[in-house]
Amino acid sequence: MRRFTAAAIALAGSMCAPSAGGEVPAGEPLRFVFEVNWDGATRDGDAYVFSTNLGYTVGVRALYLAVDGVELVPCETATAPLWSMATARADHVWNSDSSYLAIGAVERLSEPSVWIAGTSVASGAAYCDLFWASSPIDADAPDGFVLSRASIHLEGWFRAPEGETVDLAHEIPHGEGALLPVVFGPGERVVRLTRYPARSFDDLELADLSPSDVLFGVLQRLGNTAEVTTELAE
Repeated sequence: MRRFTAAAIALAGSMCAPSAGGEVPAGEPLRFVFEVNWDGATRDGDAYVFSTNLGYTVGVRALYLAVDGVELVPCETATAPLWSMATARADHVWNSDSSYLAIGAVERLSEPSVWIAGTSVASGAAYCDLFWASSPIDADAPDGFVLSRASIHLEGWFRAPEGETVDLAHEIPHGEGALLPVVFGPGERVVRLTRYPARSFDDLELADLSPSDVLFGVLQRLGNTAEVTTELAE
């Protein structure tokens, strides 16, 4: 049985939409690979620099994200709000699919990376979506950076069109989640979740937001703009 934060469930529930599924035989191993892709940004000194769709220039020097877990969602529940998924109860707890993988790690998103998050097993259901969640954690990143009861940490700056440069150094203890479509082809057992940090600042009026609201928006968009692909196991 797995507990996700209310914020993570609420966001994912608002994103539920049916997608073409793919059945994976029960007991088959599923490998989850996490990737960070800085498409749309260029390296400038100690930061990745990019422009948002609202005209802000952003520089990211450090970005760390807590990863709670990841789970494949059977098609039979993909069209229902996650508040009522499977055996969900009033305390927002439900029995997870056997594909659920507990991670509890801190990722360094400020550099491109590919890493194997772990392996779980298929339940035999046809899967339509992947649910990914972040929640506050006390843990170290691979480079030794420590998140203490926080879900995301950002260091950098932004500049509005014809405006001044504003420094950012902040972290927040909020949980979030995202529901993303997934389609399995024949024999595919590797699930790759790719995040695009340079896209996660779009649609944010950065100059009008508090540091906490900026990070909450970035946290949401890291999930919303992510992509899920499936691959054959090597």
